[in-house]
Amino acid sequence: MQALVEILSDLKADNIGFIGDKRSQAFRAGLVAEMPKAKVSDQHGILDRMQRNRTVNEIAQFRTAAQLISIATQAAYHVARAGVTDYEMYAAFTMAQMARGGETGDGYQIGANQWGTHCGKPYGHIIRKGDIGNLYVSNVTYQGYTAQTARMFAFGELTGRQELVLDACTRGVKAADWPISWSKRPRRPGRMRSSFRPFPPPRSPGPRPPRPTIRRPRPAKATSSTC
Repeated sequence: MQALVEILSDLKADNIGFIGDKRSQAFRAGLVAEMPKAKVSDQHGILDRMQRNRTVNEIAQFRTAAQLISIATQAAYHVARAGVTDYEMYAAFTMAQMARGGETGDGYQIGANQWGTHCGKPYGHIIRKGDIGNLYVSNVTYQGYTAQTARMFAFGELTGRQELVLDACTRGVKAADWPISWSKRPRRPGRMRSSFRPFPPPRSPGPRPPRPTIRRPRPAKATSSTC
């Protein structure tokens, strides 16, 4: 904070635009306290115009990037079979999207092993029955705009252990999505986790037991006597 104040003082900045969310409120308060004569205004609208309010053309670029991912995924599916290497899946995916306008070939993690996880890159693994392929596409870029997706697929039948692991992952994602989806406030970037509605406790299987009836004693009636 002190270094920032010195830089702003050297620049003679008396009108400061601030961009931040709830997590930066303490920093803004400290800056105002350190520079009481400066005018600090909220300029978050700059990011709103640049990042949230997309033009029709920008939306089209996003959709094109997503179409490149779809085409490349089909190419990876086409070559993926027992006996080939994960290198070949990676090469098919990369060729398909870059030949049609994709700009980078290193924005994704493609591989295969027994669990389908920890496939940060292909290692020359020869795919065999029982493996799970993983296409974790962090981004495919088209004219500076990116799209993202992830796919997993099995080579042959899944084992009981694999089904158990994948089911645990699925339930974990659904549990994490519940407080976001069912929050009273709309979902938006920059929200604090504490503002989400807490996840409900799991329901016990079977019908709920009847609630016990609580009978409270009636108050005694007031009586009067004369002597």
